[in-house]
Amino acid sequence: GYAAGGPGKVYKTTNGGNNWTETILTSNVYLTGIDFIDSATGFITGNNGLILKTTNAGLSWDSIASGTTQTLTKITHNQNGVLLISGIFGRIMRSTNLGANWVSTTGLTQYTINDVKFSSLNTAYAVGSGGELFITHNAGETWQKVQSKSGNIIRTFSIVSPSKVLCFGEEGNIQKYTPD
Repeated sequence: GYAAGGPGKVYKTTNGGNNWTETILTSNVYLTGIDFIDSATGFITGNNGLILKTTNAGLSWDSIASGTTQTLTKITHNQNGVLLISGIFGRIMRSTNLGANWVSTTGLTQYTINDVKFSSLNTAYAVGSGGELFITHNAGETWQKVQSKSGNIIRTFSIVSPSKVLCFGEEGNIQKYTPD
């Protein structure tokens, strides 16, 4: 497994998290998310529009163009290799070719999209600092707001089942969403 965070720090475990090896990348940018689509190919997101890609299980990382200088918060993928990245000012970016090109959806909200995850091949959710929950049914081509609890900052979420999403926010805030 892998974890990324802090200024250029990537952590790797090969024994279920009992021990971790730290790698400090040359980038001094704050890292915010990491996702591997297979055992060799992975991506990291960070501040200043940073996207890093490895094709050798993290031995080396190359910067790829994101088309933005804004903070990117999390990254996820589906079984077909569609990548989604969340970011500030309601940004969600989508790539269908392993990060070679990105299409941005902006303005979903004025707030930061803190997390994004696929629940199936085409359905994904995203949560934001404005207490909002968004959904896509076409692998991130279009998004729809499905819930809003203004003022309740949501940091992350868990897809419990196809009919239940739990959103976790600041100060112990937990919200349940049950899609139709």
